[in-house]
Amino acid sequence: MDRNTAAGYAEALLALARARREEGRIESSVRIVAQLFRQNAEFRAILKDQTLDPEERIKQLRPMLGVAVDDLVIHHIHLMIQQSHEAFIGSFIDYYLELTASSRESIQAEVYTAIPLDDERIERLGNTLSDRMHRPVQIQNMIDESLMGGAYVKVGNEIIDHSIRTRLRHIRSALTRAVMDLEVDAGV
Repeated sequence: MDRNTAAGYAEALLALARARREEGRIESSVRIVAQLFRQNAEFRAILKDQTLDPEERIKQLRPMLGVAVDDLVIHHIHLMIQQSHEAFIGSFIDYYLELTASSRESIQAEVYTAIPLDDERIERLGNTLSDRMHRPVQIQNMIDESLMGGAYVKVGNEIIDHSIRTRLRHIRSALTRAVMDLEVDAGV
């Protein structure tokens, strides 16, 4: 149900964007919403707040969306809230971005880093991922300060984790196992 509901909304929005010949503008708007949805807890909380009616939720979300988000995208989110489908907004975003990427015969990659990547690094990473995936890859750089450094990449169903956070977690696990082995060997 989740995927079908999200797919319906995404396909409808893409059809409207194409009819208006504004695919690029609508995709940019959806990317802004994606970033808010993934990185802003207040945004997600307002979406889920069943104590507020749909109009009040949109009224509170609008300042976060700003002027860069097209009214068609805002209307779509409003419609999803009115239909009690706000739980599908994350899937709707993902599916819409997949649709637009596949329409260009490329795939979407989310690259999480502690600091924003410059254009040169995004291009190099895009080329590397394109070589690995054997098709063009669209990079979306997401900021996650908890990574400390390195990168965490999601391309389709594949995850590539080269973050310092994960490396430190592996070191901690290895040290914990080593200490436990020493205690066992020592008879503690």
